[in-house]
Amino acid sequence: MTNIKNKMEKFKTNLATQIEKFEIVKETKTRITYKFSDCLDKTKFYERTENKMSQYHSWHDNFEMAKLHLIAINNRRIERLKQQILYYKRHTDILVEFKEENI
Repeated sequence: MTNIKNKMEKFKTNLATQIEKFEIVKETKTRITYKFSDCLDKTKFYERTENKMSQYHSWHDNFEMAKLHLIAINNRRIERLKQQILYYKRHTDILVEFKEENI
């Protein structure tokens, strides 16, 4: 009989479009310890501990949750940009109608 240890994996997202999968070593309510490899030597693994939530990244239980998280972030950005476009369009329309007599 073989003893197979279940690996727990989670997905980490940044604020853009990056999703990374990591093997989890230890997890608490607020912190997570995971294995990562050096960029130069992919055979060596190190452990890193960090907060689950920060301004720059979030952890998710599966790929679909990570993907939906990034889609929601990008949709919010799109809405903010649409509001900015309307704001500047209104100011541009005012400037087009502006005449020297108004000074």
